Amino acid sequence: MNAMYNNDRSIISESNLKIVNLEYIDTAELYEKLEHTKRVYIEQLSRRANAITIHIRLQKDFLNEFGKAYIPSLPDFKKYGHSIKWTNKEKFLKDIRRIEKSEKVYISKLEEEVKNLSELREKKEKKDVTVKYNRGDFVKLVIGIGKCGYSIDNDKTTMEEFAYMIKQQSDENKKK
Repeated sequence: MNAMYNNDRSIISESNLKIVNLEYIDTAELYEKLEHTKRVYIEQLSRRANAITIHIRLQKDFLNEFGKAYIPSLPDFKKYGHSIKWTNKEKFLKDIRRIEKSEKVYISKLEEEVKNLSELREKKEKKDVTVKYNRGDFVKLVIGIGKCGYSIDNDKTTMEEFAYMIKQQSDENKKK
């Protein structure tokens, strides 16, 4: 941990640290977990963007056709943190524009995550797999593995042993 997160190279050289880190990532299959996490997040953002777009289109079309909002659909906006009520056409359209504007943040996040996933996949194809986890994520992983019953001695457990613990726990979780 000191070499990785505190840049203490008195323990291990930079080149050996890269080798150990890559072997750890490969053995524990952390790369696949990172890719999976990104895909899940992209799916969530995509669902949100599609749902909001559909609800807005429904409201606009209904408003154009009948001159008022489609009231049964308004509570659906609350799922995404938006509050909208029908009072009059002008205020309602203003609220719809406000929602569209605020949702651009999520669309931007979606585009950014898709780009990040593409870059991650390109690195994997080039075998340039350097997954970066911060110290907090690593400590959470150590604690989580310890809670699963694995014995981890900070001075004696090697990165390879730790990686196999992660892989074994991941395989057990997949079976459930």
